[in-house]
Formats: sequence, structure tokens, C-alpha cells
Amino acid sequence: MRRPVTAVEGLESRFLLTADLTLTGFSYDFLPPPTQPNVYISHLSITVKNLGTTTVSLTGNHFDLSDNVVIETAFSIDNVLGNIDDFATGSLKISGPDSDNVSISLAPNAEQTFLVTGEVPADPNMQVNYFIAKVDTTGVIAETDEGNNTIPLPRSGGWPPALAGASSRQIGAGGPQVIDPNVHMYALQKLDFDSTSLSVVNQFQARGDVLSIQRATVNGQVLKRSGNKIKFGNEVIGTVSGGKKTEPLEMSFNQNSDSLVINHVLMNVTLKSRKSQTGLRKIRFVFSDGSTSSDHFINLTVV
Repeated sequence: MRRPVTAVEGLESRFLLTADLTLTGFSYDFLPPPTQPNVYISHLSITVKNLGTTTVSLTGNHFDLSDNVVIETAFSIDNVLGNIDDFATGSLKISGPDSDNVSISLAPNAEQTFLVTGEVPADPNMQVNYFIAKVDTTGVIAETDEGNNTIPLPRSGGWPPALAGASSRQIGAGGPQVIDPNVHMYALQKLDFDSTSLSVVNQFQARGDVLSIQRATVNGQVLKRSGNKIKFGNEVIGTVSGGKKTEPLEMSFNQNSDSLVINHVLMNVTLKSRKSQTGLRKIRFVFSDGSTSSDHFINLTVV
């Protein structure tokens, strides 16, 4: 005679082992200096959790990368991945460390954080409202819920262009010398630069030091200081004051300015010193959009 199935055994027989990946954490960072002009590195930290009842292998047959779980990231105007407004920022095919490609698995309710890196153009006209991440974009895991694999992260406010450049440099004493030909601004989103400002401070100023802007040609247009005006071609892009004695060099930009022109202003800021006044100057560049600011320091040795 067949033994009757107990209530507990009946429940166990109906309990199915399931897999369900979701994203529980998402943060971002952008690292200066850029790897090349107008490009910087994005670091997106993404936490994957297994909500299922069975262990999930994220690397599959870890000697065959074709079945590894993939995480993809994008920038977007809206919070939906897959629209025409998306801009891919990087992807990660999950694999083990080094050349051994060690298998990585997630037990039920376990989670692990991964770092997705990519190169992002510093386009001031790019509109970005969300960062979006998705796990298992290639569908190698059969999941009970395929709708919870995506997480949008709103871009936080107060994100001004940042400054980067050399940490130290040596120039000759005497006539005006460019402080840092490599200092530049990079930004992901800044639709216009009207009412932004740039301040250059000589913190170890010597007697007779003068900060100013030298004349330069950019794409056939002349960038120059004309009295208290900054001109690019025939247009006034801003105003300038100070730079002598203990005064910082103060610049304010208007609606005619853009990231290209402001970068060339930065790269053509000069220091004039007396030949007898050699030694260290600590120069600080400060860029502000009115509510937030970014700065860059350079140790300038006058010889």
C-alpha cells in the first residue's frame, strides 16, 4: 500500500527553485583628468541581488564567456532604457578576477557590487536626466520576473563643469607666461554658460606679479582681452577685472560663451613676474555657475 503524502511533503513537492536578479544599488562618479580632450571616465557602481530561491551562476561555464551575465549602463533624458534618447556609457560581462576567470555565483538573497567603467564625451550640449543600469541584458538567466532588471538613477542637481590640469609647472621669470596650457573644463551637462564666472587667485603672490589673458587664435578667431572685455572674434563673451597686486583675476561670461571658448581662456591665463621675484606661486582656478563651484590648484615655480 502507498504511504500517504504528508502536508509538509506536499508543500515541498510544489516548491519550485527559481532565479530572479534585481538591482538594489546604483551610484556614479566621474574621474578627472580626462583620458583625452573632452573625454572623461565614468565609474558606475551597481549592486546585483538574487531574489530567487536557488543559487544563480553569473559566469555560467566560466571558461566560456558567451554565457556570462552582462550589465549595461546608459545616460538618458527619461527613465526608460531603450528609447532613442539613450547614450550607452559602458557594459560589463561579469567574470572572475585575473586570467583564471573564477566562477561567480549569487546564493538566494545574496548580493554583490560591480563597477562598470566607460569613456564619456564631455559634451556641454548633452542633456542627461537619468543614469540607467540593467542586469542580464542578453537574457542568459531564466527569471521569474524579467521586469525588475532595470534601475534608473536621477542625475543630482548642482553639477557644474569641473576643472583639471597639471599639478605643477615651471616657467621663466619676466614677461607674461602661460600658467598651465593644459588646464581645462569638462562637463557632461551645461546647456549654456551665461552668468558663469572664473576666478584665478595667486595665493603665494610676489611683489610685481600680474595675472592676465594673452591673445590667442582659435579656429581662425582671435581670443583677446580688450580693456575690461573678453572678446572672441567680433563678439564680447565676458568681462575681466583685477589681476594686479593682491587682486584675483575675475572673469564673468555671457550668453555668447561656450565650453570651447572658456577652455581657451583658461589655457591662456598668464603670470607676469619680476625677474628678481623667483620662487613658488600657488595658483587656484575657480569656476562657478552661481550656486556651486569647482577648483584646480597648480604649484607654479618661477625660475
